[in-house]
Amino acid sequence: GLPCYGWHYDFSVIRGYDSDAYLLSGPGKSERGWKEFGVTAVGFMDIWSLRPGPKGDDAPAIADALAFAVSFGRSAGKEGTSGLRGYDHWIAGLELGKGDGFGGAYNAAIWAECRRFAVEFLEEANERNGRKHNALFAPAIGKYRTVSESLSEVERLFPYKGGTEKQWKQH
Repeated sequence: GLPCYGWHYDFSVIRGYDSDAYLLSGPGKSERGWKEFGVTAVGFMDIWSLRPGPKGDDAPAIADALAFAVSFGRSAGKEGTSGLRGYDHWIAGLELGKGDGFGGAYNAAIWAECRRFAVEFLEEANERNGRKHNALFAPAIGKYRTVSESLSEVERLFPYKGGTEKQWKQH
C-alpha cells in the first residue's frame, strides 16, 4: 500500500510483488525475480518506501523542483555527460557510431520516459498554481513536449525491449 522504489542496476518503481517477482515499471521492465534481484549484478539491493506526510505548500515545492532542474541542466557532470552537454555527448557518440546499441537503447528509453514525466509535472504544476504563471509554463510545456516526442522517436528506432544489435546498428 506504499509507493516503493529500489536500486539494483538503476532505480525502478516497484509497483507490486507476487510470490516470485517484483513487478517493476519503467522502460522494458515488467518483473524481476525477487530472489536474485539483489545478487545478479552488484550483490545488493536497496528498497525505499514513501509514507504519507503533512501536505506541503505547492508553490515552494514547485519552485524547488524547477530550481533543481535548471541547476542540473546547467551542470556538466563527469566529462560533460550531464545536463545539456549530455545531449551533445550522446548525439556525437551516435553520429560517430561509438558506444553500443544496448546503451543507446537504454538511454533512449530512460530519457524519453523522463521527458514524458517532465511534461506531466509542468502541466500539473501549472494547474496547481491556478495557471497564474501560464505565460511561463506554456512555452516550457511545449518545448518539453517536443523533446519528449523526439526522444520517443529515438526510443522507437532503438527499442530497449526486444531490440537487436543489428537493428541498433542499422539506425
